[in-house]
Amino acid sequence: MSQVFNDFAHKVRLSRKVTPFQGRLLSLDPGQTTGWTVWDCTPGQDDVRIAHGQLTSWGMKEGVRNFAALLDQYLPTFAVYESYHIYDWKLESHSFSDVPTLRIIGGMETQLIQRDIPFTTQSAQVAKTFVDDERLKKFGYWEKGLKHSRDAHRHAIYFLCFGITAKDK
Repeated sequence: MSQVFNDFAHKVRLSRKVTPFQGRLLSLDPGQTTGWTVWDCTPGQDDVRIAHGQLTSWGMKEGVRNFAALLDQYLPTFAVYESYHIYDWKLESHSFSDVPTLRIIGGMETQLIQRDIPFTTQSAQVAKTFVDDERLKKFGYWEKGLKHSRDAHRHAIYFLCFGITAKDK
């Protein structure tokens, strides 16, 4: 548990009049390796990270099984994940590609919908700008060797500070 993070998040929520999230949050950085982190958020208590890691998402069968096992183990009540966009500078690299990350996200969304787990997305830029490497280290959530898990932490932290934005409701 990071008291530094909880104090920071509390101040941000107060200043923005954000109602704290309540439930079990699953945060994801989807890709061929998917980073993840799970948080328990109870009213009147600090937000507690209970688990984190990375899982193989590709080939599709293995990825679907791994994600299902993650959902079965932690039983999240809400999920947030990094959205994926094909930017101008990536057009050439996506030519004739089946765009695996989009397929992985589709598989994850399908399982979340089938289990009635609501979800929202965030852009990589929003989370990485707000939770840069120094802030992640300050909060105690810098995980050496787990790049994708670190990115999942960034999305969880942003979500826990700002909640669901108007565009997500």
